[in-house]
Amino acid sequence: MAPAHRAPDPRPDATDFQQREECLHREVARLISERGDKPTTLEGIAVTATGLCSQEIWIKMAKNNFGPADDFLMAGNDKAQTERYALEVVMEIKKMRSKK
Repeated sequence: MAPAHRAPDPRPDATDFQQREECLHREVARLISERGDKPTTLEGIAVTATGLCSQEIWIKMAKNNFGPADDFLMAGNDKAQTERYALEVVMEIKKMRSKK
């Protein structure tokens, strides 16, 4: 008898988070190039990059939770933490570019 095939785990794993981090760096750099690095645009860049790079993780979170309240809380917490991290990436890239 052949072994049963298991469906992939719907929960986000380390690979998902690593891919998102790489995406954040790429997207932040691209958005700074497009929009500039004025203080008024930096937060918007972080929010945009977070949304672009987090969709797969948020979808997996939603598929793995027990109800809409859990989905909302987990995705909201992840979004806030990721936006903070993306803003750090924005500042890091801005600092590197200013040294050139």
